[in-house]
Amino acid sequence: MDKGMSISGNNKLTVIKSIFFTFYFSVFTFCLSAQKKHKAIFVIADGIPADVIERLPMPNLKMISKQGGYTRTQVGGEKGGYSETPIISAVGYNSLLTGTWVNKHNVTDNDIVAPNYHYWNIYRWVLVR
Repeated sequence: MDKGMSISGNNKLTVIKSIFFTFYFSVFTFCLSAQKKHKAIFVIADGIPADVIERLPMPNLKMISKQGGYTRTQVGGEKGGYSETPIISAVGYNSLLTGTWVNKHNVTDNDIVAPNYHYWNIYRWVLVR
Protein backbone atom coordinates (compact mmCIF):
# COMPACT_ATOMS: atom_id res chain seq x y z
CA MET A 1 0.00 0.00 0.00
CA ASP A 2 1.24 3.52 -0.81
CA LYS A 3 2.36 5.65 2.16
CA GLY A 4 -0.17 8.36 1.22
CA MET A 5 -3.01 5.83 1.36
CA SER A 6 -2.38 4.38 4.84
CA ILE A 7 -4.55 5.41 7.79
CA SER A 8 -3.13 5.68 11.32
CA GLY A 9 -4.96 4.34 14.41
CA ASN A 10 -6.47 7.68 15.46
CA ASN A 11 -7.54 8.47 11.92
CA LYS A 12 -9.13 5.03 11.55
CA LEU A 13 -11.24 5.73 14.61
CA THR A 14 -12.25 9.12 13.19
CA VAL A 15 -13.19 7.55 9.85
CA ILE A 16 -15.22 4.82 11.57
CA LYS A 17 -17.02 7.43 13.70
CA SER A 18 -17.75 9.50 10.60
CA ILE A 19 -19.15 6.50 8.74
CA PHE A 20 -21.23 5.49 11.75
CA PHE A 21 -22.56 9.03 12.21
CA THR A 22 -23.42 9.33 8.50
CA PHE A 23 -25.21 5.97 8.56
CA TYR A 24 -27.09 6.78 11.78
CA PHE A 25 -28.09 10.23 10.51
CA SER A 26 -29.29 8.74 7.20
CA VAL A 27 -31.42 6.11 8.94
CA PHE A 28 -32.81 8.72 11.36
CA THR A 29 -33.70 11.06 8.48
CA PHE A 30 -35.31 8.22 6.54
CA CYS A 31 -37.40 7.22 9.56
CA LEU A 32 -38.61 10.78 10.03
CA SER A 33 -39.57 11.13 6.38
CA ALA A 34 -41.33 7.76 6.42
CA GLN A 35 -43.79 8.76 9.15
CA LYS A 36 -47.34 8.53 7.88
CA LYS A 37 -49.03 10.55 10.64
CA HIS A 38 -49.68 14.19 9.92
CA LYS A 39 -48.87 16.59 12.70
CA ALA A 40 -50.08 20.06 13.51
CA ILE A 41 -48.77 22.84 15.65
CA PHE A 42 -50.46 26.01 16.82
CA VAL A 43 -48.26 29.06 17.14
CA ILE A 44 -50.18 31.54 19.23
CA ALA A 45 -48.81 35.07 19.40
CA ASP A 46 -50.61 35.99 22.61
CA GLY A 47 -50.81 39.72 23.18
CA ILE A 48 -49.34 40.74 19.83
CA PRO A 49 -51.86 42.45 17.54
CA ALA A 50 -52.16 40.92 14.08
CA ASP A 51 -51.35 44.22 12.35
CA VAL A 52 -48.00 44.32 14.17
CA ILE A 53 -47.16 40.76 13.10
CA GLU A 54 -48.11 41.59 9.51
CA ARG A 55 -46.22 44.90 9.44
CA LEU A 56 -42.88 43.89 11.01
CA PRO A 57 -40.26 41.70 9.35
CA MET A 58 -40.57 38.38 11.16
CA PRO A 59 -38.65 35.95 8.97
CA ASN A 60 -39.08 32.87 11.17
CA LEU A 61 -42.81 33.33 11.65
CA LYS A 62 -43.23 34.01 7.93
CA MET A 63 -41.25 30.86 7.10
CA ILE A 64 -43.56 28.80 9.36
CA SER A 65 -46.62 30.46 7.76
CA LYS A 66 -45.48 29.52 4.26
CA GLN A 67 -45.20 25.86 5.29
CA GLY A 68 -48.58 25.82 6.99
CA GLY A 69 -50.73 28.89 7.22
CA TYR A 70 -51.47 32.13 8.99
CA THR A 71 -54.92 33.22 10.09
CA ARG A 72 -56.19 36.12 12.11
CA THR A 73 -58.47 34.87 14.84
CA GLN A 74 -60.74 36.37 17.42
CA VAL A 75 -62.12 34.46 20.38
CA GLY A 76 -64.10 37.23 22.04
CA GLY A 77 -67.55 36.09 20.95
CA GLU A 78 -70.48 38.43 20.36
CA LYS A 79 -70.52 41.46 22.69
CA GLY A 80 -73.60 41.25 24.88
CA GLY A 81 -74.48 37.81 23.47
CA TYR A 82 -74.29 34.33 24.97
CA SER A 83 -70.88 33.83 23.41
CA GLU A 84 -69.29 36.97 24.87
CA THR A 85 -65.88 36.00 26.17
CA PRO A 86 -63.39 37.96 28.22
CA ILE A 87 -60.15 38.63 26.35
CA ILE A 88 -57.97 36.61 28.73
CA SER A 89 -55.42 33.98 27.68
CA ALA A 90 -56.83 30.87 29.37
CA VAL A 91 -60.36 31.65 28.19
CA GLY A 92 -59.25 32.04 24.59
CA TYR A 93 -57.05 28.93 24.67
CA ASN A 94 -59.92 26.83 26.00
CA SER A 95 -62.21 28.18 23.29
CA LEU A 96 -59.61 27.24 20.69
CA LEU A 97 -58.98 23.78 22.13
CA THR A 98 -62.63 22.83 22.71
CA GLY A 99 -64.28 24.72 19.87
CA THR A 100 -66.82 26.10 22.35
CA TRP A 101 -67.50 29.47 23.95
CA VAL A 102 -66.92 30.33 27.59
CA ASN A 103 -70.56 29.57 28.44
CA LYS A 104 -69.84 25.90 27.66
CA HIS A 105 -66.21 25.27 28.67
CA ASN A 106 -66.71 27.34 31.85
CA VAL A 107 -63.22 28.85 31.94
CA THR A 108 -63.96 32.47 32.73
CA ASP A 109 -60.46 33.65 33.74
CA ASN A 110 -56.87 32.48 34.10
CA ASP A 111 -57.61 30.69 37.39
CA ILE A 112 -59.49 27.83 35.66
CA VAL A 113 -61.51 26.99 38.77
CA ALA A 114 -64.31 24.78 37.40
CA PRO A 115 -63.63 23.81 33.75
CA ASN A 116 -66.11 21.68 31.84
CA TYR A 117 -64.04 19.03 30.09
CA HIS A 118 -67.05 17.14 28.75
CA TYR A 119 -66.57 18.84 25.39
CA TRP A 120 -64.08 17.22 23.08
CA ASN A 121 -60.85 19.10 22.56
CA ILE A 122 -58.62 19.00 19.49
CA TYR A 123 -56.39 16.34 21.04
CA ARG A 124 -59.30 13.98 21.53
CA TRP A 125 -60.43 14.51 17.93
CA VAL A 126 -56.93 13.66 16.70
CA LEU A 127 -56.88 10.43 18.74
CA VAL A 128 -60.06 9.08 17.13
CA ARG A 129 -58.89 9.82 13.61
